[in-house]
Amino acid sequence: MLTGIPHIVRLGLIMLVLSVAAQTAIAPSVSSQSCSSLQVRSDKQTYSLGEVANIAVNFNAALPGCFQPMIAYQYVVGIQILNNTKNVQYSSNHTTSGSIMIHQLWIPTERGDYEIKASSWFGLAGNDILVESMENSTSIVVQ
Repeated sequence: MLTGIPHIVRLGLIMLVLSVAAQTAIAPSVSSQSCSSLQVRSDKQTYSLGEVANIAVNFNAALPGCFQPMIAYQYVVGIQILNNTKNVQYSSNHTTSGSIMIHQLWIPTERGDYEIKASSWFGLAGNDILVESMENSTSIVVQ
């Protein structure tokens, strides 16, 4: 089937097929029964205008007792702060190869209700294709 193709090219084709197959096969299982967890919280629920909000996001890439294939993953954990009209007030992404704890300080400049949203994506290391795997959020009020 692959006769006449140099060995290195055949190996590259096989690795590409395996990479795509693994990406396709793994993505649906994560959304239905995840081996990861994502938590977001703030140090309190109500802040004064100009007061520093301490936000913590904890992403656990592999929960105890979960089976995951021995494949190198790349994770991106994102933080967004949205005002009551869903306009993004702050946004950042953090790339990691495993679990990560993120501490973010944010100073609100307007009164109102805010949603702090954390989300995670994953993909095979070295691959630009990422699949959103989970999302979590909490709310705060600035008076």
